[in-house]
Amino acid sequence: MKFISLNRMLERFGEPKQENYQVAFDGEMNTNNLEEIYNRFHTGHLPDGYRGHAIAVSDMIELYGEGGREFHYVDERGFQAVSFGEMYPVQEPVMEL
Repeated sequence: MKFISLNRMLERFGEPKQENYQVAFDGEMNTNNLEEIYNRFHTGHLPDGYRGHAIAVSDMIELYGEGGREFHYVDERGFQAVSFGEMYPVQEPVMEL
């Protein structure tokens, strides 16, 4: 299910499921602009504490704050808003060995 467009995901596997994603970074970005976030995690200097590959198609960007949470699927061209069914609590980063 990695590195495929949202349309292909929907055709083959159905809606993306929150449990298939792990937190790779949780921190302040000083922007909610998805293009800026994508560029930072795809080609930019990755922030301390980032645990993951360069952001790519099929990854998810979560924006959250006092107003709630939004999820955006990184698609082949741009981003698609995704609404997960039952929401899980914000994940705490997990230490990997």
